[in-house]
This record gives sequence, structure tokens and C-alpha cells, in this order.
Amino acid sequence: MPLEALAPLADERRVLLFDQLGSGESSRPDEPSLWTVETFVEQVQSVRDGLGLDEIHLFGSSWGGMLALEYAFTRPDGLASLILNSTPTSAPRWAVETLRLHAELPRGLDDKQAEEEFKPPPHLPARSRTGGSRARASSSARRSTRQCGARTSSPSRARSRSGT
Repeated sequence: MPLEALAPLADERRVLLFDQLGSGESSRPDEPSLWTVETFVEQVQSVRDGLGLDEIHLFGSSWGGMLALEYAFTRPDGLASLILNSTPTSAPRWAVETLRLHAELPRGLDDKQAEEEFKPPPHLPARSRTGGSRARASSSARRSTRQCGARTSSPSRARSRSGT
């Protein structure tokens, strides 16, 4: 699901989408000690603290869903719900299944041809790739969020960045 599909929720409630360390517009430090699940979980809490978010509904897609699960396992106060989209719940099982699917590809394909095998059928819409930090927040929340490692902007900007 392209994250822009969540933009209409901002008409009813505050919606915040952020890029964790190493993705989108967030920094990419060359410090191996930072690349831990604990660091990513701490970033989620840091964004909450920086924006004063007492109660949240947390959505995670793909790796973001694995991160959301890890965050939920810490049993934080105010986590009202957890929504997962295309999230493997077992990295070892995902790795085994990926290898199985790769092994079933026809022999002799180059990388481009192998990628074509995984594209959705023409009658289904292709999934867009999204990036960048997007959120609906006040200017004071933007300052707080920048201090904790994320950047914010309005949902209209997110819609204008579709496919980036």
C-alpha cells in the first residue's frame, strides 16, 4: 500500500509518517553500533516524546511493521492499536521462503528478467515507492521532531511526492 493512501486519515486525525535512521530523508550515519533494533525502537519512542503523543495507533508496513511489532513488545503506555501491512512476522521464515521463490525462477534469467517475473499482472495497479518525511503537525511539533531525528511536513506535500 502506498503511504499516500493514508493521507485522507489526516482529515479526521493527526497522521505522522517518518523515516527512521537510514531511510528516506533521515541521516545515514556510518556508525555500525547504531544499526540495531533497539535504536529503531528508541526512535519511535523519541518521535512520540518529541511530539507529545500520549496515545497512538501505530501502522507499520514491511520492515516498518517488524519495527512496529518490536515497539509493541516493549508494552509502551498509550499504544491504542497496532496495524500491520505486508509484514513478515518471522525473518527466518521470510528468508527461507524468499530463497524458495528465487530457486523456482526459470534458469538463465538476468537480474532485469528475474525482476520482471515478480511484477504484478497488468490488470493490478503497480505499487508506488514512497520516501521522504511526511506529517501533519504544528511548527512547534516540527521543531521537537527535528530534535529527535525526524522531519515533518503536510499531507499535501506527501501527495505531491507520490512515486518518489
